Amino acid sequence: MEASERPPARKKPLIKWQRPNTHVLYALVPAVTASVYYFGWRALYTIALCVGAAVATEVACQKFRGMKVTVSDGSAFLTGLLFAYVMPASQPWYVSIFGSAFAIAIAKHAFGGLGCNIWNPALVARAFVPVSYTHLRAHETASFISYAVFCLKRG
Repeated sequence: MEASERPPARKKPLIKWQRPNTHVLYALVPAVTASVYYFGWRALYTIALCVGAAVATEVACQKFRGMKVTVSDGSAFLTGLLFAYVMPASQPWYVSIFGSAFAIAIAKHAFGGLGCNIWNPALVARAFVPVSYTHLRAHETASFISYAVFCLKRG
């Protein structure tokens, strides 16, 4: 039996996740499953748009700032996923993209990047969307809101 000097070379993984982000993503898998079950494939479409826009914005912001691109840490993926979870599956596609981009560019990178943000970027984007896209809520009437808040039906 011969002994070699070193083990065979392994390919470097495409995405290297940080341990805490990995555990959070594993914990969120049942929520993805439930959202697709209850809201259909539109929920998966919204999740894909939010995550894709968040990751693309992360790359663009880091290149613009002259930083090393660290998409492999999973933080942008997690921010996009969390933003998709707090938004309705029926929202227009552009709201998903602009909300995720706002979360990364303004709520995260404007404050210095990973670990320097003072608020959760996904929730800052959640607050940004109703203010920026008021036309999406214009159809809500007092009876609709009273039903949504107090479960009171008209008539």
